[in-house]
Amino acid sequence: MNNAIPLLLRQLGLALEQQGRTRLKGLGLSISQGLALDYLFSRPGQKIYAIELHKASGLSKAAISSTLKELKKAGYLEMFSDPED
Repeated sequence: MNNAIPLLLRQLGLALEQQGRTRLKGLGLSISQGLALDYLFSRPGQKIYAIELHKASGLSKAAISSTLKELKKAGYLEMFSDPED
């Protein structure tokens, strides 16, 4: 097996990550904010709970909470309390 393939895949992953960071920065977003918005936009019309974002992203509950508050403050989303949550 060619040992260069894993290295090339790693380099590709790093290049894509850097490009994503650059594009998100241009929008005034962090990576966690971009991930959260991507998750939310991929589920139009659905109720999404913070715990779902936590499980899907692997980010801590505190990081998700902070991310959602920042997105709300920037006008990217609205949040509502759910008495069943």
